[in-house]
Amino acid sequence: MNTITTTYAATLAARSFRLAMAIAAQFDLEVDQYDVVGAFLNAQVTAKNPIICDMPDGFKKAGFCVRLNRALYGLRESPLLWYEELSGTLRKLSLISSAEEPCLFFTSD
Repeated sequence: MNTITTTYAATLAARSFRLAMAIAAQFDLEVDQYDVVGAFLNAQVTAKNPIICDMPDGFKKAGFCVRLNRALYGLRESPLLWYEELSGTLRKLSLISSAEEPCLFFTSD
């Protein structure tokens, strides 16, 4: 049984994205966008909130299950685990999360 009680992961509202792009255009700022291939597969599952699953078809054995070390696509916890992984890394790089849009990070420079 999974012990994660919340699965909400912050996503950027379309209006906030349009505003950020308008500000970047007005002030001729450089904007970078990245795509992380296999993003959810890079999210670690913590021992504090383990994810336990039945064995996949073809490997099922009575009385056995698996504990995941990484998130998988299709799990409802995956977006939150990826957000926690990414936001933790961005904070280590001294980026600041917006209070209004938690998934919008910026520098104070």
